Amino acid sequence: MAAQLPLFMGINTKPPLVVSYGMGVDSTALLVEMHNRGIRPDLILFADVGSEKHSTYAYLDIINA
Repeated sequence: MAAQLPLFMGINTKPPLVVSYGMGVDSTALLVEMHNRGIRPDLILFADVGSEKHSTYAYLDIINA
């Protein structure tokens, strides 16, 4: 993937804004504040390891919107 990043960056004038989303309080607050400021990430990464609480997954539909 590192070899592909320079190719991707050549299309845009600035690097992509990528957010790592852990689905916890801090990363959710970060996304809410970014939304409030009109900042839209190019990519939000979430690694589902299968050990999250059931209630945690309820936020995925909202985040995916």
